[in-house]
Amino acid sequence: MMPGPSEAKNELRARMRARLANLPPAARQERTARLLARLLATERWRAAQSVLLFAPLSVEPDLDQLWLDGTKLADKHVFYPRMDGRRLVACAVSAPAHELRPIRWGLREPASDAPTTALAEIGLALIPGLAFTAAGSRLGRGGGFYDRLLAEPDFRAHTVGLCFDFQLLPSLPLEAHDAAVGEVLTD
Repeated sequence: MMPGPSEAKNELRARMRARLANLPPAARQERTARLLARLLATERWRAAQSVLLFAPLSVEPDLDQLWLDGTKLADKHVFYPRMDGRRLVACAVSAPAHELRPIRWGLREPASDAPTTALAEIGLALIPGLAFTAAGSRLGRGGGFYDRLLAEPDFRAHTVGLCFDFQLLPSLPLEAHDAAVGEVLTD
């Protein structure tokens, strides 16, 4: 019997997590550098005045690299998501090393007292995922937080899924609640 979409998604999540975990740290940094160079060269990035970043897990593209020289984010209002019940809210961040706190599952997010902004204020959002398709379908980590964010009526940001090239697949098992991103960028 063929597995249903939920079971197929869980199997694919396990395979992608293993593939990411087996990527050597030096290869992750090299791939991240290429991915970020591609991102920074886009007109959408250059034009964005407000961006939603994500605090990467140790196996994901290292968006923390954007903060290293101080120029890549100098002209932008930067926000990070924070879990608020079952939804994500956007919190202003100016120094992630000091303002992001570790929480469960190895994630980092702004403190509960960090100032939030209306989702409508975000112009560009970088979205994590375990796998994507070229059309923007996304396989998340399994909690549904980004699916709910992407479905929020007030969230009108242009969304870019960031991943390594091996995470771009021809198709994904999907369910009705799965939300897509506007575009996908790989290394």
